[in-house]
Amino acid sequence: MPLYVYRHYYAMALIKWSIYYTATLVFMIGGMIVGLIYIGASLKKKCPLPKIAFNTTDILVMLYGASVLITMVTCGHPQMAWAGTDGWYMGALAQLLFAATFLIMSRVKISTSKVIWLCLSASTICYLIGIAQRYGHDIFHFYYSMPAEVIRDYLSTIGNRTWYSGYISVLFPLGLYLFWQATGNKQKW
Repeated sequence: MPLYVYRHYYAMALIKWSIYYTATLVFMIGGMIVGLIYIGASLKKKCPLPKIAFNTTDILVMLYGASVLITMVTCGHPQMAWAGTDGWYMGALAQLLFAATFLIMSRVKISTSKVIWLCLSASTICYLIGIAQRYGHDIFHFYYSMPAEVIRDYLSTIGNRTWYSGYISVLFPLGLYLFWQATGNKQKW
């Protein structure tokens, strides 16, 4: 995030949304292309395509997506409902992307432990940046023009201190649990 943000905290929500939106669309379009190539190769070889089975969670996520669409269409401001209110960008588009991301990722065979360790590695960087900023080290020069009382309200690449503390309260226990459950020094470090 700090490498992408060039105007400090100005329009941070828009920047976070654009990162998520762009990355999601790129991966979804890439996934669709790979899927079509796979389907084409399977049909050419006359191999049967795998059956897609939906479990209860999948059905509930699809019902959620349908309810988002119904709500958007029936509300008094469908354009605002589609995009979300200014500054938050959590409208129907975001909700449908969340649901689609879940449905796609639940089908992909990825090592859960690798994903967790990747997330924890990224969060470690955020923790360290937050700690450095708390002690007055402005690593990315976000705060050079801000007064000291404003700087105390912002931490790491997350934004304000309440977001940062929420982030820590969710990910730190997970990391600590994995550390305690790991066997051997290689897994712990």
